[in-house]
Amino acid sequence: MLEEPVDDVSEALQELVRTRLATEPEEDRYLLSGLVRRHARTKVPNADEVLDRFLDHYLARTVAAAVLLMPDRTWHRTLLPPVVGTGDPSSAQEWLDAESGNVRAAVEAAYRFGRLGHVCLFAVGLWPYHQRGGHAQDMAAVNELGVRAAGHRGDDLCHAVLACQLGFAHLQRGDADRAIEVLRDAREVAARTGNSEIEATAIESLGLAHLARGDAAAGDLLRRNLELALELGDERRLALARFHLAKAVPPREALSLLAEATAGLRKEPENLAKIDLWRARKLRETGEHAEAERALARVLETGQYRERGEALVERAELAVSRGETDHARADLNEALELFRRRGLTSLAGSTEARLTELG
Repeated sequence: MLEEPVDDVSEALQELVRTRLATEPEEDRYLLSGLVRRHARTKVPNADEVLDRFLDHYLARTVAAAVLLMPDRTWHRTLLPPVVGTGDPSSAQEWLDAESGNVRAAVEAAYRFGRLGHVCLFAVGLWPYHQRGGHAQDMAAVNELGVRAAGHRGDDLCHAVLACQLGFAHLQRGDADRAIEVLRDAREVAARTGNSEIEATAIESLGLAHLARGDAAAGDLLRRNLELALELGDERRLALARFHLAKAVPPREALSLLAEATAGLRKEPENLAKIDLWRARKLRETGEHAEAERALARVLETGQYRERGEALVERAELAVSRGETDHARADLNEALELFRRRGLTSLAGSTEARLTELG
């Protein structure tokens, strides 16, 4: 980005390491001291141009990663610039894992220096990474800036999308009350757009927040979301609406909805694992424990770390129902370790509480 020869930059960085003005936590990655960063700000020529190149670089990589991680997302097609992602989802995940600190710094710099369009695009593009869990603080911070930026720009569609994302950040932090507050605002903004898809998304998100709080309102909101999905006629949205409604209804209706959702999302292994997790929960309610075990085995084989941890918790409950408390504790301890390692603090807290109950 500075248009300097690679060898010269590498040599300069090594000199900073030798003088303890930088550290190299891993090969070819450097953490500069605050003194160096402050000095650099006063010396760089064409600072605005360098900032724009920095932001454009990280935005392009973030958007490319988003497309790889979630290629069928409606809001990627609607709000993000067209891009062809190179690589595969695992390489996109690895890049974001390595660069997440720099990406958040880019978002904050974009907001601070008035590149509000960049802020909005970053927030949309980071959703596939953030929603997997373990990044709730970054997710909340980025989407809070995104909501403000979209509001300043008068972009109601982007504002509503990012408010929905912000609501989910609060859910990941275990704060359903704050999520509901944010998502009510999202629904109001969505209604101004005249866009049926974002109105449905806001209703769906609000329904899931009420579900997290155990409110009866969840069922009505998620049924309304399914009605809107049927009107829109988008097969993926319809499958997701069935999946989410299944969480709020009795087991027999839920299992039928989950079967339909599976057919509609058969090319999305990440969502199939989430469906299997809920299938196992509903099967446990009906006493079909062998089928529940098989569904959980699929989650443990193919799910992301959040779903794998939740599957271990669910398997522990099956063990408790059989009187196998030692097996239950083993699964809960494994889940607790996973949740802590991945920064899933709300899930870690509930798992620790369940272990205490078992004694």
